[in-house]
Amino acid sequence: MHERIHKAIANVLQTRGYREVTEGADIDVTYHISKKQGVESRGSGVSFGFGRYSGGSAVGVGYGFPGYDVSSYEEGILTIDMLKTADQKLIWRGSTGRRLYDGTTPESSTEQVNEVVGKILDEFPPGREKP
Repeated sequence: MHERIHKAIANVLQTRGYREVTEGADIDVTYHISKKQGVESRGSGVSFGFGRYSGGSAVGVGYGFPGYDVSSYEEGILTIDMLKTADQKLIWRGSTGRRLYDGTTPESSTEQVNEVVGKILDEFPPGREKP
């Protein structure tokens, strides 16, 4: 996963004219991965129905009760930081999360990482016109 993230960040920044160097960098790019637990449930609902039939009309009301449809899930969060190399002060931070699913393939993992990194770096540098 770390290799995928590193490659995705490097690719996006290179398309914007930045280049990766081993010495003399102006900006250090770091990232953090975390997970958090989420809970979702289906809410209750009310539905109404109106109808006509020969010589009369009818109204129907339905109500759905929440209860057994509660589940938990994990959300992966990626945070990308840009630090000024000279003093390691934070100059920019972007972050987003995505629900994690079991059974992803290496190809789908790479695709998801590229999407998430692209979404975060759409905001870098600040004030940049988006294509």
